[in-house]
Amino acid sequence: AITSFHAIAQHSKSKMAMNQSESSTGFFQESNPKLDEIKKSLEGDSISNKLDGMKRLIAMISKGRDVRTLFPNVVKNVICDNLQVKRLVYMFLIHYAEFEQDLALLSINTFQKDLDNPSPLIRSQALRVLSSIRLKVITHILIISVKRCVGDNSPYVRKTAAHAIPKIYSLDHEKKEELVDCIETLIGDNTTLVLGSALTAFSEVCPERIDLLHPHFRKLCNMVADTDEWGQITMVNILTRYARCQFANPNPNERTKTVTRAKKKTSFYSDDDSDDSGDYDAEYDDGFEMDPDHRLLLRSVSPLLQSRNNGVVVAVAMMLYYCAPAAEALKIGKPMVRLVRNPPQIAYLVLCNIATISRSRPEMFSAYLTEFFVYDNDPEYIRELKLEILINVATESNINRILKEFTHYVKLENKKFVSATIQAIGTSAARLPEVQETCMQRLISLLSNRSEVVVAESVVVIKKLLQLGQESLEGEENTDQTRIVTHLAKLLDSIQVPNARASIIWIVGEYCTKIPLYAPDILRKLAQSFKNEAKITKLQILTLASKLVLANPNDATVSLIFQYVCNMAKFDMNYDLRDRARVLRVILIGNNAPTLKQKSLELLCSTKPAPEIVQVRDAGNFALNSLSHIVNHTAFGYQPLPEWPEEIPDPSVRNQVARKQRNAYGMPSAAAATTSTGGTSGFYSDEESSEYSDFDESYEDSYEDEDDFYGSSKPKAKSKASNDSAASFFGTPEVKKEKKVDSFFDDDDDFSDDDFSEESPAMASGASAFFDVSNSSPLTPTAKPSTGDLLNTDLLGLSLDEPSTTPTASPLRISSDVERSRLVLLKQVMSQGLQVEYLFLRRSSIQGPSFNPIQLYFINNSDNTFRDVVVKGSNDSVVPNDIINVIPPHSTAEALLNVKFSSPTMPVKMTVAHQENTYPVSLQPPPGELISQSGSILGSEFAAMQKKLGGMQEVSGKFPICDLNMITSKVLEKASVNVLKSDVGAGIFQFAGKCILDGNDILISVEVREGIARLKVNCNNAIFATTLHRELKKTL
Repeated sequence: AITSFHAIAQHSKSKMAMNQSESSTGFFQESNPKLDEIKKSLEGDSISNKLDGMKRLIAMISKGRDVRTLFPNVVKNVICDNLQVKRLVYMFLIHYAEFEQDLALLSINTFQKDLDNPSPLIRSQALRVLSSIRLKVITHILIISVKRCVGDNSPYVRKTAAHAIPKIYSLDHEKKEELVDCIETLIGDNTTLVLGSALTAFSEVCPERIDLLHPHFRKLCNMVADTDEWGQITMVNILTRYARCQFANPNPNERTKTVTRAKKKTSFYSDDDSDDSGDYDAEYDDGFEMDPDHRLLLRSVSPLLQSRNNGVVVAVAMMLYYCAPAAEALKIGKPMVRLVRNPPQIAYLVLCNIATISRSRPEMFSAYLTEFFVYDNDPEYIRELKLEILINVATESNINRILKEFTHYVKLENKKFVSATIQAIGTSAARLPEVQETCMQRLISLLSNRSEVVVAESVVVIKKLLQLGQESLEGEENTDQTRIVTHLAKLLDSIQVPNARASIIWIVGEYCTKIPLYAPDILRKLAQSFKNEAKITKLQILTLASKLVLANPNDATVSLIFQYVCNMAKFDMNYDLRDRARVLRVILIGNNAPTLKQKSLELLCSTKPAPEIVQVRDAGNFALNSLSHIVNHTAFGYQPLPEWPEEIPDPSVRNQVARKQRNAYGMPSAAAATTSTGGTSGFYSDEESSEYSDFDESYEDSYEDEDDFYGSSKPKAKSKASNDSAASFFGTPEVKKEKKVDSFFDDDDDFSDDDFSEESPAMASGASAFFDVSNSSPLTPTAKPSTGDLLNTDLLGLSLDEPSTTPTASPLRISSDVERSRLVLLKQVMSQGLQVEYLFLRRSSIQGPSFNPIQLYFINNSDNTFRDVVVKGSNDSVVPNDIINVIPPHSTAEALLNVKFSSPTMPVKMTVAHQENTYPVSLQPPPGELISQSGSILGSEFAAMQKKLGGMQEVSGKFPICDLNMITSKVLEKASVNVLKSDVGAGIFQFAGKCILDGNDILISVEVREGIARLKVNCNNAIFATTLHRELKKTL
C-alpha cells in the first residue's frame, strides 16, 4: 500500500510539472496576444494576473516583437513583492532600459533599494538595469552601486558588477580611477565565476595597468583551468601580453633551422597525447634558463588545448606560439588542425591563423598535410586559404603528393579556382628552387589540357618561372630549352586568351636566339593577325619585331616585317601603341638617333628583374587571433602585441601581497597575510601553496547544495565553519558599518593622498596648521530682503543686529537680491531682433509652492515694433505671462512667468509668440534654482540630518581651492539656500534648503583642509544631488 501511495504521488508530481510546462509553452504558441488585455493584467491587483501578463510579454520579446509601448505599465510593477514577478519585470527592463531611459529614471530609487534585496538574482538584475540607463547624469549613482556590489557576498552579484564597469567607462571616461579601484578589488577575488568578468573589465578599461596583475599572477595561472570558457579566453589573452612584458624571450637566438621531434604514429583523434604532455626541457636545451613563473604559465594553459571551446584552443595556441620555446610550440599543430573540421565560419578564422603561422614555422603542420586538401563542398574563401597553407608547408619530400592533388583541382569546373591552383604550382616552384624542375614539368604537361583556361594560366606561370630561373636554364642543354619554347610557340594557333598569347610572344622574343629558324616565321604569322589582336598582344608583337631586328641586323625580311608592324601600329586607336612604334622606328631605322641606336641592345635586350612572389594575404604585421589580423587592416581598438623586454623586469614584484584580496565569500583571504612563493608542484597537485588553501576548502563547500544557487540567502543550521563562511553560494549583502563623521580624513577611499595636487599652494607651503586667516568671521549678508521673502520667511531666530563671529544655531537668511547674471531664453539672431532673457526670483510663487517665479526681460534690438508678445507652454506646467501689447524699437519690457519643473534634467518646452511669428524654446532649470529657503533646518540639526542622508543619498567630491572668502558667495550665486555656517578660519561652510520638486531637505557642505576642498551634497533625490554637485563644483 505504501509503495502504491508513493507511485501515485510521484505520478501526480510529474503530471503537475508537465501541465505547468505545457502552460508556460502556451505563451509562445499564441499568434497575436492583445496588448490591451496584458495592460489590464499589469495594472490590476492580482499577483497571478501580473505574472501571467509578464510571461506573455517575455514570450513576445523572445519572438522578436516590439512591446516597448507597455514600458510605463511594466516599470510600475518593479515594487511588487512577488519574486517571480519582480524577476520577469527586471528581464523586461534590462531589454528596454536603453531605449526608454527617461521612464527608467522614474524608478531609479526602487532599483537602488533592490540592491539590498535578499535574493542575489534581484540584486544583480537591479544593477544591470541601472547600468543600462545610458545617462551621464547618473554616473555617480552607478559608481556607488558598483562599489557596493563589488563587496557583495554573492559571486553572481560581483560578476554583474564587473560587467557594469565597462558600461560606466564608456559613459564617462573621467571616472577611470574610481573604476580601476573596483577592478583591482575584483581581480583579487578568488571565485572563478568572478575572475573572468573582472579581467574582461580590466582589458576594456585599463589594459595598460600590468601592475595590478603582479600579486595575482600565480593565482590566475592556477585558476585558469577552472574558469568559465569565455573567461578563459580573456584570461589567456591578458596573460599572453603579461608574459611578453615581464619575461625573457624563450627563443633568444631566433633559430632559423627547422625544429622537429619524433612522433609516434597515432590516429588523428587519438587520446594518447603523452608525447605532448611535458618534458619540454629535455627537448629544448640550448642553455636558456626559463623563469619559474614563465614555466608555470605554460604548464597551466597547456591542458586547455583539449578544450571543447574553439576560442579557448586558439587563444592558448597563440600564447604558446608567441611565448613558448620553439620546440614546445610544435604541439599546437594538432589542436589547431582539429578545429579545421568545424563549420566554414569557424574554420576560416582558424585557417587564417594557420596560414600566417605556416609561413614562419611550416613544420608545425607538415605532418597534417591531408587535412588541408580541398573538398568539393568547401566555400571559395576556405579553398584559397587551404591552397596558401599547402604552398607554405610544401617541401622536397611532399611536393609530389601536393602536385598530384593540384592536378585533380585543375579538372574542376570553377575557372577561378583552377587559375589559383596553377598559380599555386608556380608559387611552390618559386619558393623552393629544388622542386622547380618538378613543377615546370607538371606545368608543361598541363599545356596539353583541353581547357583553354588551364593552358592560358599555365603559360603565364611558365613565363614567370622562366624569368626566375634564367641562370639555371642557361646551364641546361639547348634541346630542352628549344623544346619548351617551341612547344609554347605552337600553342599560338589555338590559344585565344590575350594574357597567354602575350606571354608566349614575350618568351619567343626573350629566347629568340635559341630558336633562330622559327622566330622570324612566328613574327610573320603574328603580323598577319596584328589588327585583330588585343592591346597587350600588339605591344608584345612590336617588342618581338624589335628584338628580331637586333638579333638579325642583316635580314631584310625581318626588317620589312618590322616596318609593316610599325605602319600598322601607326594608325592604331591606342596612343600607347602608336607612341611605342614611333620610338622604336626612330631607334632601329635610319640614323636620326645614333646614340640611342648604339644603346638599342641594352634598351631592349637587357636582363630583366625576376618577378616578386606576392602572398595571397599578408597579415603578418598584426597579432594573431585579432580582428585586425582577419580583416588585414587596423581595426578600432587594436592593441599590438608588446615586444620582448630588453631588460628583464624584477621578478620579485609577483611576490608582493595583494592590497585588495578576498576569498569566495568576501572574507579576508589568507593571501593577505602571507607571501606567495610560486611553488613548482603539479598543476592539479594536492600540495598547493598556503595562498589558496583556505579558498579551496570554502570553494568546495559552496557547491554542496545546488538548489541554493538562486535561492534565499538566509544561512542554514550547519556547522560553525559553514556559518562563518557562507550559507549558500549566493549570500546576503554585506552589512557595512557606519563610517565615522568626527574626523575629516577617516574615509581613506574617498579622500586619499593620491588626490592631492602637487601644484596646490597649501601643499607647496608645507604648513602643518590648516590656515592662518585673520578674518574668521562668517560672511554677513547685507542685501535687503524682498516683500515675498518676508512673507514666507520664518523670523524665529533671525537677528537684525550685526552677526556674531561665532556660529549660532539659527540659519542666516539670504535674500533674493544676490548678484546674478541673467540667462538667455531666445537669441535675437533667431527672432529678428527680439531677445528674451530670464532670471529666477528665488521667492514663493502665487501659483503654489511647486512653481518657480521667473522674471522675463524682452529686449527689442531691431527697428521693428513687436505686438502681443507672450511666453506660454503646452500644458499646465507653465502659467503664461500677461500679454505685452507693444515693445517699441530699441526698448525693453518685463513680465512674470511661473513654471512648474518636474526634474533638473528635463527641460520645459515653451513658445515665444508675437503678432507675426512664433519661436519654440526650451527652459532647462539650474538645479540650484529648484531650492526654496523656506522651512530649511537649523544649524544645530545639520550634523544629524547629514548623517541621516548618507550613503547613496550623498554625493561627494574633492578639488583644490585657493580663496576661501569667495566660497559662500559662489554657492549662493548658484543655489537658493540658507547659510547655516560660514567659518573661513576653520574652513567649514554649511548650507540648507528645501527642494521645490518634492519638499525634501537639501544639505550642502564645504570643508577645506590644506588647500583641498571636499564638497558634499545630501538629498533623497540622487539625480538632483548629482546635478547640483556638478554645478557647484564647476563654480568653486
